[in-house]
Amino acid sequence: MRDCSACMIDVMTGFVPRASLQNGHAMTLYGWGNPRYFPQLPPPVRRYFDVARATRVVADCHWQAKPWTRPTIVLLHGLNGSSQAHYMRGISAKAFARGFNAVRLNQRNCGDTEHLAEGLFHSGLTADVAQVVHELIHVDALPAIAVAGYSLWRQPGAETRGRVRQPRAGGAARRRRGIPHRRNRGVHAIRSSEKRTSSTNGISCAI
Repeated sequence: MRDCSACMIDVMTGFVPRASLQNGHAMTLYGWGNPRYFPQLPPPVRRYFDVARATRVVADCHWQAKPWTRPTIVLLHGLNGSSQAHYMRGISAKAFARGFNAVRLNQRNCGDTEHLAEGLFHSGLTADVAQVVHELIHVDALPAIAVAGYSLWRQPGAETRGRVRQPRAGGAARRRRGIPHRRNRGVHAIRSSEKRTSSTNGISCAI
């Protein structure tokens, strides 16, 4: 088990908007219309995950230099969103700067991926996310996973934690898609007794 506590961000206990954005409607319009740029976020690596029969989902991934040594955050967008949403890129930029791998996941049919799935997207598809997390743990040997859902995906993001099976202690993962496995690194999923959930400003995170 790898100690990733040094990368964790303190829990936010309050939020004070700038004076010009005290009105909730003004804040919403500003967030929609104000362009955002993230020059410190490296170009993503596009990755496909097989989550069901004849069904794939796509993620834009930002990997640290040695991803198997770093914690990973899997981001779930809101209704009518995609991995390209400004908040998905913004959260990724902040997480990447703190040493996280960032995985911006497109839900089924989202982000121009209708051709990759037979079924339609809905908020009950927690199994899709669970399969992605399972692969990151068991195949990529990533040491710690956080799932953060925005808006519509706040609660489903938290529920995903209960669907992920625990890997065997010391079990080896295969090399796949350019993310190498380091032998004896000890892959683990955080146990339910260590589960923490928080919700702030429309975002829910299950660790």
